[in-house]
Amino acid sequence: MYDYWFTFGAATMDPKMLHRIVADKAVAKLRRQHQPLFQFVRRQISDYDGAQWVLREEAPSTGWLNQAATEAVRDAIAADLQKKFRKAAPPVGIMTAGRFCQLLSIAPYYDVASETTFMSVMKLAQKAYGKAASGGLRPRSPKFPALIGLCLLDGFLVQGFVGPSQELLRILREFNVGSKSPDFQIAARFTASKEYQKASHLLLFGDQSTWETQVTCEQIRFWSGNEKALP
Repeated sequence: MYDYWFTFGAATMDPKMLHRIVADKAVAKLRRQHQPLFQFVRRQISDYDGAQWVLREEAPSTGWLNQAATEAVRDAIAADLQKKFRKAAPPVGIMTAGRFCQLLSIAPYYDVASETTFMSVMKLAQKAYGKAASGGLRPRSPKFPALIGLCLLDGFLVQGFVGPSQELLRILREFNVGSKSPDFQIAARFTASKEYQKASHLLLFGDQSTWETQVTCEQIRFWSGNEKALP
């Protein structure tokens, strides 16, 4: 999951990253051959807890991975992170690559707003980060991109910046970020902006959002009232 947060954060901090991934030679070749990055299907899943069957709510935008596309995107993401972050870049798994194949294929996130593609949603996040890092602020922690990515996916964590809460400060230590650091200042300004709030809302609650009807395991703590997160 760390590589997923890190990739999300890196794509937020660098507005050109996603365009480089899509333009990667292997990825572009598959697209020219009309191979989908992700194949959408309707899916219904039942869980059995030993006493009864429980039908999960049907999540929108679920589907199947294309092996060739997923591996090409994985290679492109890994190469991009290695080039930019070097030793700080995490190894990239197919879960991260598959998720980005899925997200890049959703258009739009809101049925009534055609401009809410993943790229346009990320432009909002990128604008928020640009404002937050203005004035010469530069992050110091090599784990900082993962923190920014996590902030886009975990609204309950972000609520802790008001205060800040002791739980947030404890979690930030896992990212080597202290409350007096420029990293904290950037993250706090980022999550307080209207652009961040709109981007995060579109990602998590859009009509076609992959998170709309379920809680996944992509946050850092269980969300209150949703203790049965789905792997």
